Amino acid sequence: MSPHRNIPGASGHSSPASFCSNLGVRRLEWGEHPNLFYYKEPSTPVFELTTFGLRVQPPPAIPPDAMNHILPDEILRQTFEQFLTPFQLKSVRLVCRDWNRLVCDSAKLLDRYRITVPAGGDALGGWQHVTTSRYTTVQVWNLTVGMVPSVPLATTIRILRLVNPWITARQLVGMLGCLPNLVHLGVVAVDNFNYELYETMPAVHLDSLESLNLNLGVKDEFLCIFQGICPRLKGLQVNMVIKKYLEAPYGTKLLEFIRSTRNTLVDVWFNGIEFREESLLRDIAAIEGLKLKDVTLTNSFIRPSDIVHLCQSQTSIEALKLPACNIGSEILTLIATHLPNLNELKVQTEIVALQHILSNLPRLQSLMMRYAGQFNEILNLSAWQNPHLLHLNLDGFFLTSTTLLTFFKRSPNIQTLKLYFHSTTCAYDLFVVAGQLKELRRLTVSFTGLAPTPIHFMDISLSPFRKLRQLEIFGELYCDVLGELLENCPLLQDLNLTRCLITDDDMLLLVPFMKNLTKLSFGYLQAVGVSSYQLVMQRCPKLETFTIANCPLFGHFVPQQSSVRVNYQPYFHTSY
Repeated sequence: MSPHRNIPGASGHSSPASFCSNLGVRRLEWGEHPNLFYYKEPSTPVFELTTFGLRVQPPPAIPPDAMNHILPDEILRQTFEQFLTPFQLKSVRLVCRDWNRLVCDSAKLLDRYRITVPAGGDALGGWQHVTTSRYTTVQVWNLTVGMVPSVPLATTIRILRLVNPWITARQLVGMLGCLPNLVHLGVVAVDNFNYELYETMPAVHLDSLESLNLNLGVKDEFLCIFQGICPRLKGLQVNMVIKKYLEAPYGTKLLEFIRSTRNTLVDVWFNGIEFREESLLRDIAAIEGLKLKDVTLTNSFIRPSDIVHLCQSQTSIEALKLPACNIGSEILTLIATHLPNLNELKVQTEIVALQHILSNLPRLQSLMMRYAGQFNEILNLSAWQNPHLLHLNLDGFFLTSTTLLTFFKRSPNIQTLKLYFHSTTCAYDLFVVAGQLKELRRLTVSFTGLAPTPIHFMDISLSPFRKLRQLEIFGELYCDVLGELLENCPLLQDLNLTRCLITDDDMLLLVPFMKNLTKLSFGYLQAVGVSSYQLVMQRCPKLETFTIANCPLFGHFVPQQSSVRVNYQPYFHTSY
């Protein structure tokens, strides 16, 4: 009896070749390796006869053009907008002409791109490309007089940043008047260039401008050219040193500009301004009609009395960020009393008795505090309950895992948690405690010194990070704890390992938990080398960006060509 008797279409006298041809099966040639993913053409038969018997071929790949007939353009566009990063969009545009058209026709997708016109010989060519481009975000370095009058800019530009422009103020204002859709403008002024700021300016109005970012150095008079031409300005960000004029009070230029925009201005950000010896901040807060919502003062010297006056005059403030100011309990109490709508607070303090003060801020959603005290007092937040809290950043405090566990149970909706603490708490116990936050999406942990012995009051597997997307670890963490942690993060996409005590052999155990990563960073890893890099490139198919910084075993490392963007910073050993 023929062995092929029961197979339809097969005859007992058929040869192996005819049997294979009748069934649509191809026999592998001598010496040919039976590759599981082998196929020659899209019409390759479904079955193949190999040394090991029949096996099923994978279905042929669907051409990109055919996908457009399966999914309508609107579904594809929404998919690109919601799920793809700018780096992924670059690859999508190379798939086919239809997908490239979808990206280019979407203003929301084009907003994620930025055209940069560099300084040097290619600047004019890049500038001419900007004039015809459909992109909405443009950055230009060293804009010169010869580039401005050639052709007008594209009217699609919504965000423009000029770094070191070498043109007069009159030319700048005239150029901006040709941009009817400009929403955000950033200017980094050149210190040693005469912008002829006191010339007569063109009669233009930047009706769409909502945000102005000025890095002026010592040219505070630069504000004069924008005074009166920004009727809808909402945000002002200024980085400058205010000069003292003989016939005018300190900060007159800034004060006059804010008065001209007082009916629409709600967000201010000041950096490098001296408020300590003058009444400038108090005068700004007292402007009639000004109702600020977001106030940020960085690297600025401020008197405590001015902060009190600011809170008393601007009770509409919803976000107050004073990272360089050392705030005591009295000022914090006044902030909580006069700002009932405060939902974001960033301060530096010397006290740890904060529970009563924070309880008076029921709408607080974001809290960033840095400890500037000299005593090793433990911060205890166990009695504070805030279901609205979404972002928590504690820097320099002494923490315990037991009090944090109680606090997290009373504030369970935290999505971003950043803890920079001393080694009073074991990292293992901290991860167990943080795992109780079911909504946690971003976790940053930084600790100094060797951590103490863990309490192990709960197993880490009982604290799964089901929604965690980003994890940053700065400290001497071993492979066993790190492996248990990564195993419980199934949706992790962004991982930063800095100063962790792991080796190339440890990476063999960790890589299986990194398959969904799109971004990975190594920093100051003393025992990780090129073999770990090769392992990651092979085992992490979704990886887009790989950063390697100050890892001594990499030596003279040269990244291989691939679709992954590799940022490499060599290790520099400093000896004293």
